[in-house]
Amino acid sequence: MKNSKVQHLVEKLNQVLTPEEIDTLFGEACVRYEWLRFKVNGANIERVAVIYDADPYASVNKDHLSEKFELFTSIKCFAGGLDTKNLPRLGRMLYNTYFAGGAS
Repeated sequence: MKNSKVQHLVEKLNQVLTPEEIDTLFGEACVRYEWLRFKVNGANIERVAVIYDADPYASVNKDHLSEKFELFTSIKCFAGGLDTKNLPRLGRMLYNTYFAGGAS
């Protein structure tokens, strides 16, 4: 992994959690992220502004944040539709692909 700060965290995870616990954690994080994106669950321009470290009320950011908000809320859900049996598998795929020596 190229990002040494993240690699350090991954090493800590591996020391403290079992592979099954890591799978569950990453799978649940995927779902929570998708839930965050749903307008009915509170997705709003202010939350997107926090992600981009921008003032949502500054006129200079208005158009830019509006575009980002549309992208944030328009992509269809996948993880939120998985049952509890398959969710850890998504977590394992995410972990293996991006944190356990895969892409960074």
